[in-house]
Amino acid sequence: MRFVTLFTRTENIHLLKDVGLIPYYLHRRCGVDASIATYQNSDSYPYLDSEVKGLRLEFFPKSKLGKLWDGLCYLAKEGKHIDVLNLYHLNLSSFVWSIWFRLFCPKGKIFLKLDMDHFDLEKLKKPGPVCWVKKRTVDMAHLVTVESTWMKEQVEPILKREIVYLPNGAWQPPKAQEINKEKIILTVGRLGTEQKATEILLEAFARAGLDKEWKLILAGSVEPEFEEAKKRFFAQHPELADRIIFTGLVGKAELEDLYRKAVVFALPSRWESFGIVLAEALFEGCYLVGSDCIPPLNDLIGDGRFGCAVKTGDAEDLSDAFKRICGEDYLFDRERAKEAITFAEQHFEWETIIEGFYPELKNIV
Repeated sequence: MRFVTLFTRTENIHLLKDVGLIPYYLHRRCGVDASIATYQNSDSYPYLDSEVKGLRLEFFPKSKLGKLWDGLCYLAKEGKHIDVLNLYHLNLSSFVWSIWFRLFCPKGKIFLKLDMDHFDLEKLKKPGPVCWVKKRTVDMAHLVTVESTWMKEQVEPILKREIVYLPNGAWQPPKAQEINKEKIILTVGRLGTEQKATEILLEAFARAGLDKEWKLILAGSVEPEFEEAKKRFFAQHPELADRIIFTGLVGKAELEDLYRKAVVFALPSRWESFGIVLAEALFEGCYLVGSDCIPPLNDLIGDGRFGCAVKTGDAEDLSDAFKRICGEDYLFDRERAKEAITFAEQHFEWETIIEGFYPELKNIV
């Protein structure tokens, strides 16, 4: 089977996300001839020589006519040799590429990974030409997946077809033998964006009034436009200057260390399709606190065993959650953390996910 993911934006970081790890594990565990077709967006892709050895990238030229045309040119050249074409998202590119592939490669099959958030779901409900294009794109696919059981329940009645639950996983290094948690609330992401709601997290931590041993660590780049908001916050809360730490971008090893130390991982996003950082944190035994707009949250927290949901955009609700959970001794219990790690290994380890998914893929070929 030749499996190709057509994803023009592929960069090195994508190789350790679903874009890279689905074809990688299909190749490694199932013997599939898998690759990613993309623009060359970087001078180097170091993960190809280390974490995902054996994964192939097929580069095609970037023209002035845009990715839709460039993708068609790639398919015109390679399409007849592809057994399964993997596309992402309900957008115009997926629509046009699907039409071309169905017309000129009738033996080939399409695997569409929806990667949907709440906004995408609302667009799918709203009648009109955009909705028609999205539904037609789904109709042309032979296999369609979503990342959460909640989203599966939402979209199946709308699309009137079976949708396969295919969660995202976490790229996991060997785990530490000892679990030694500290009084740390951690978040990871592009800080200061509207999506990540960093201002909500800061306000919630300030309101919670936790004992002085608790720290909030924010790992990731900070949007330039958020710098003024940061200054205003610390001017209003100078007592928190040494308890709220912005690390900036951190390396892989340092990030893993932060996950291992953190008791709580918080992601108060205003929208997410999955939030891979939640799975990464679960693998290190963190207690997850996420906004109720994150579709897979209930899957990740095991129906409330390993975390909780808070109202999206509500600093007071997030603050109340911090006050409640940071005062509970069981959060530091090694057995609880081990149980969370075992749950993550059973449900969100890529090898396990792909071994379960491969029969679905094989059925359409």
